[in-house]
Amino acid sequence: MAVIVNTALVEGIFAVLFVGGLIASWPDINWPFLLAAGLITNAILPFVFFPYSKMLWVAGDLAAHSERASGGNL
Repeated sequence: MAVIVNTALVEGIFAVLFVGGLIASWPDINWPFLLAAGLITNAILPFVFFPYSKMLWVAGDLAAHSERASGGNL
């Protein structure tokens, strides 16, 4: 399930970079640069962020199920 967090994080970063690139080069949009940035972002960042997304998923799971795991005595 950490893949969900990883995909959301990477696609959010891609969206920010893509919209920022569009705004920064608005009259003459540099499509090859945006394509290269998108390919690099979507090819490399999932591997970079996977340990962090795994950590976020486990932390959320522990926060949601901590009462049941400890027997209800916090």
